Amino acid sequence: MRLPFIGRRPWPPLWSLVERGFPLLMSFLAILITSLFSTHGKAEGLVPMLGTLVIFYWCLYLPALMPLFGLLALGFAQDVISGDPLGLGFLTYLPIVFVTKSRSANRFGTSFWFSWLLCCLVMAMSATVHYVISAGLAWQILDIKPVASRYGAAILAYPLFAIGFAWFEIRLASAIKAVDSADRNLRK
Repeated sequence: MRLPFIGRRPWPPLWSLVERGFPLLMSFLAILITSLFSTHGKAEGLVPMLGTLVIFYWCLYLPALMPLFGLLALGFAQDVISGDPLGLGFLTYLPIVFVTKSRSANRFGTSFWFSWLLCCLVMAMSATVHYVISAGLAWQILDIKPVASRYGAAILAYPLFAIGFAWFEIRLASAIKAVDSADRNLRK
């Protein structure tokens, strides 16, 4: 007797789910780390916006793996974890989507220097959105130093993250290819 699901996949393979969920998981962990370390008084301005940095990287290099509903969920998670007003996290991620989508539509090169320039632009836009909305909700002019220092630290940390994620992305892609080829060989 032949089982009805042999030869057909009723659901995506496990590695496909890992591949699609990995950028969202990494972004959530970066948001969690940023929120945990920024609650300490003296380290508040020194902790970069790791979540924004990780989301920028994945939206720039693999935009198909970072859907808009995932950014909405990550923004909501950031707001809940950090205690910010709901919607602020997602609104700070919108400049990332705007810049990376226009970048992929125009087919600019993906050299390191160009991506770092885009990172500077995105971090400046996200910091502006963050500051304007926070100041507007507080009905007063706030000190811009904590916001500027956190996004500035993210700009300085981008080279380390870009190199690390590129290395990890290559390892993940080779592992997925190995599992897929083994899966194909088993089906033959």
